[in-house]
Amino acid sequence: MKILSLLFILNCFNSLSFSQSPSFSVKFRLEEIMYDDDTFNSKYTVILERSRYNEADINYRQDTSKIDWKNLPYEISKDLNSKIIYKVENNSFVTDFYYHNQDYAFEYLVSIRIFREKCNKYDTMDLKFPIIISSFVTMVNFGTLYFYPGMYDLTDNMIYTKDVNNYLQIKPKVNILPK
Repeated sequence: MKILSLLFILNCFNSLSFSQSPSFSVKFRLEEIMYDDDTFNSKYTVILERSRYNEADINYRQDTSKIDWKNLPYEISKDLNSKIIYKVENNSFVTDFYYHNQDYAFEYLVSIRIFREKCNKYDTMDLKFPIIISSFVTMVNFGTLYFYPGMYDLTDNMIYTKDVNNYLQIKPKVNILPK
C-alpha cells in the first residue's frame, strides 16, 4: 500500500511539474537612422501597452477574432482596459527590446510607443495592432525596427503563422514600416 501511495504521489508531482502556462512575448531591435556628423546619443523610452476588450473567458481553441478592429464601435472602444505592461529606457543608438510573460494574448490591442529625446527635441513612434488569432503561445517579432516618427496602425499588415510546435508567430509584412 505504501508503494502504491508513493507511486500515486510521484505521478501527481510529475504531471504537475510539466504543466504549461500561456505565453506572450514581443521582441525587436530598435536602431536609429544615422546621418553624417551625428554623434549625439538619443534617449529612448519604449513602452509596451496592452488593451483588452471585456476580459473574456479564456478559451484556448484556435479561434479568429470576430471584432472589426478597424472600426471599433463606441461601446467596445469605451470598454478597452489599457495597461502598461513593460517599459525600457536606454541612451544608445541601438536598443534591444524583449518582453516575455505568462499571459493569454488573444484579442489584445498591442501598442508599442517609442519616445526619443535628442538635442532637446522630442519625437514619438507609435505602433498598434491587435492579436486576432488565438494561441496558447504567442510571439511577436519585428526584427530590426528603425525609429521613424509617426503613428502606424498595423491591423491589416501583420503576418500570422503557426510553427511546428503550433506556436503563433506574428511579424509585420515586408516594407510596411519606413527604413
